[in-house]
Amino acid sequence: MLWWGGRGCGRLGVASRVLTIMITDIKGFTERTSQTSREEMRSLLEEHEALLLPMVAKFRGTLVKNIGDSFLVTFESPTNAILCAIMMQDKLHSFNEDKQNGERIQVRIALSSGEVEVREGDVFGECVNIAARIEGIMEASEIYFTEAVYLSMNKAEVPSSEVGEFRLKGIPEQIRVYRVIQDRNSDRYLQLLDRLKTSKFEDVAVPSAGNGLQPVRHRAGSKLILMMLVVLALFTGTLVLIVPTLKGTRIRKGRKSVAEAVEAGDFGLALARADKMMQEFPEEKASHDAVMIVVAAEVDKLLSADKFEEALELIDGRGGERPYLDLSGLRKKVLFAYGAAYSAKANYRVSGAVYRELFDKYPGDIEVYREIATRHGFGYEGGPTSYATLAAYRIAEHSQGPLDTLAGDLLVYRLKDNGPYGEDILTVRKWLIERYPPAADKVRDFLGEDDYEARMNAFYLLKEAGKISPEEEFRHHLRSLLELTSSYAKAGKESVEYFREALKDAAWRDRKQAMAIKHFDDVKCFHGWSSYQEEVSGVLAEAFLEETEPLMLKWAATDDSYERANAFRFLRDAGRLDRIDLWAFHAKTLTNYHVVYTPAHMQDAVNFFAGQVFTERSADAMAALEAGKKYVIGEIEAYLKDGLKSQAESANRGLLMIEKALAAFDALH
Repeated sequence: MLWWGGRGCGRLGVASRVLTIMITDIKGFTERTSQTSREEMRSLLEEHEALLLPMVAKFRGTLVKNIGDSFLVTFESPTNAILCAIMMQDKLHSFNEDKQNGERIQVRIALSSGEVEVREGDVFGECVNIAARIEGIMEASEIYFTEAVYLSMNKAEVPSSEVGEFRLKGIPEQIRVYRVIQDRNSDRYLQLLDRLKTSKFEDVAVPSAGNGLQPVRHRAGSKLILMMLVVLALFTGTLVLIVPTLKGTRIRKGRKSVAEAVEAGDFGLALARADKMMQEFPEEKASHDAVMIVVAAEVDKLLSADKFEEALELIDGRGGERPYLDLSGLRKKVLFAYGAAYSAKANYRVSGAVYRELFDKYPGDIEVYREIATRHGFGYEGGPTSYATLAAYRIAEHSQGPLDTLAGDLLVYRLKDNGPYGEDILTVRKWLIERYPPAADKVRDFLGEDDYEARMNAFYLLKEAGKISPEEEFRHHLRSLLELTSSYAKAGKESVEYFREALKDAAWRDRKQAMAIKHFDDVKCFHGWSSYQEEVSGVLAEAFLEETEPLMLKWAATDDSYERANAFRFLRDAGRLDRIDLWAFHAKTLTNYHVVYTPAHMQDAVNFFAGQVFTERSADAMAALEAGKKYVIGEIEAYLKDGLKSQAESANRGLLMIEKALAAFDALH
């Protein structure tokens, strides 16, 4: 790059100028550096220069720096700067149309106008810093510029809008920022593009030349420009000072020497050369990139030999020695390869530890979550792991809009592993309803599963989505009544309430008949004892007497005290105690109940026989009570023998009840 001193210069070699500064860079370049081969990266940078530098020349810009993926360009005319940026983005838009994501070049362009100091082929000043800071708040493919540019450019020529005011680091006052409206559906914008594409260099308005940086031309013309300047100096006597860009040349040579050492496999030499660049030019991005290229090459060599732990140790070592390096992207690359290798071997001990580290160190990283969901998802031996379903949860949590099949199906699978009432699973069902339409059809099959979590979550999802049929709802609640124990009383009580409401419907019997329900083989909650069983018994007695009674008559004669007690309760609630031999039932209860708990049906048995004191079967009743007393005493003695004093004391309650009843018979005799 060249600049010359003349009229208006302060000290020799230094000029103060009002210029428009343009800074461009490739979005995500540093991460691509750690994930792309050297040949591919070199090709990318060459393509980048070939696309954009001709635009700089056309609009009479001056290329001050070209470091890696970034350009620093100056313009005499703010309008030319904006038009150049528009043409750059249009050129990249055309280039990217037929490219895959990894091949696209997406650039941010920031512009600022103001007074700068031109010194030794470089520019310095606050407006340079402002442009750099604005670039940090932009998205790819955008063109942002300051209010100073907006006020001095030809506004009628460029469609623009205000972005807002920003407090930028290192800048004392807020900066108002604008953007170019690149609307390809706008006739005005398309006409502007057409005019810029067809106009020649001479057609572009440029202010009168002054002191300072020379506009960029195609590289083939650089020597011609130099010769013209020398001739101008000889014939006019004007002082012309030509300063070679030694800094840029040294950076390019340094970068080349690093690349050569890497290609030769001499990583020690390459790293030494890159470190030297960092010592000489610590603020230059090219120096950082040179070190990154060496470390990435070292890591790639270790990965090619599946030396994952050594690669991680190398990253830790290089990062510890050079704290300015951001090696998080490279570390993620290694962990991805590590996890993939051991997932393929179904070695959960290793792959699980790798994915746990990824979860911890890269929170909110969708790429990490997708990798885990893929590697430990449906293709994993034995089916999706908890890491995979958690990764799907995080994908949904950190994204918007519809869920893809991978995340959606894993969230459906997650319904199998979680109870239906937790906050997380409520959120999962909400996401599936709103963001993954296939979920309703996929969970419908769960209604027939024995797994409680799968069945309940499927029911709630379909109910919440308004996609459960009346028949499905009826069968779900009936199954809950018959299969849920008191451990699942919350869900069971919902089914109790469902049938209580259903019984109020005049068409209840027709509805039930249409379901073609058979006699019940089991009522699982009747194998225990709690207040919940009382509620179930009442509903079964009222709503499903014909279907339940045969089972209860069978259980009334068994030796299982819980089955007998619940059968008695059911028949009593239904008014069907006349269907069993009450004398035999109560007599068996006195010698076959859990003496520690003294259940209600034991009290019923004592009261039944106590009521026989004045009947002709008084002696038989007394004998039944004596048998019960003997049974309880035997149980108490067994508890005391085993040192279970508290159980023996509890059993005494039943003994006292029986003895009190026997006292009435003693008084009679």
